[in-house]
Amino acid sequence: MSLLRIYAPLGDAPLRCEWVLVDGRKPVPGEGTLAELPRGANRVQLVIPAAQVLLTRALLPPGARRRAGSVLAFAVEDATAVEPEASQVSWLGLVATGDADALAVVDKRALKRWRDALEAAGVRAYEVHAETLLLPHENGEWSLAWNGGEGFVRTGQFEGAATDGGDAASPPLSLRMMLDEAGLRGARPGAIAVHVTAPGAPPDREVMGSRARRAAAHGGSVGLAHGAGTRRHRSRPGASPLAPRSGGAGEPAARRPGSPARPLPSTALP
Repeated sequence: MSLLRIYAPLGDAPLRCEWVLVDGRKPVPGEGTLAELPRGANRVQLVIPAAQVLLTRALLPPGARRRAGSVLAFAVEDATAVEPEASQVSWLGLVATGDADALAVVDKRALKRWRDALEAAGVRAYEVHAETLLLPHENGEWSLAWNGGEGFVRTGQFEGAATDGGDAASPPLSLRMMLDEAGLRGARPGAIAVHVTAPGAPPDREVMGSRARRAAAHGGSVGLAHGAGTRRHRSRPGASPLAPRSGGAGEPAARRPGSPARPLPSTALP
């Protein structure tokens, strides 16, 4: 089973891209024009950067859950602050508590530019994934991809977000706010697995973890653990940014994190 993963920043004209081909045990990264993409992979995934996909909640009538288009777009109008017709909204599933629907929102026009460019390059069968949801997901634990200054965090099966800035000793303010909000819902994680994505970027786990705990509104313990080849065991900074760090050829990976989990089919954006 081979997998081609294409990294697709929506703000850029889709002329060139980063990609990785996973075939067997050794991933092969590359960069070039869309016409130069490897051919013949069993699966192709278009990965949208975490900062360009809004993962949000809404309350939907059951009949609207599988309907893309204006119905879902109007449901997230307040969260996006743009006209509903400017967004493509996909229903991902129910959040863990079962009391809300999880939705993914992307810029419709920007995504269409990529779809048209891939069509012109002869790439017609592919999945679209949010980078955030390719991080590992474990019950009671969050996953943070971290490059030393910023990153993105997966907080649930269908939830997560990009972070703002921080450093080796100070967690991003947005991460602390997410912990506060989770505390109010009684859903703070027991640990945050950190997947280092750049050389020399590992955070000071003791200092950052202590500050994250002090910033949280509702006590309890939040530990930082390095996540990579094996959960909680070691980090692999400097490895190929698009490539999986463990698992077989069919196991997907996010662009930057250390040890991606196999995403559920429902995490693909229609």
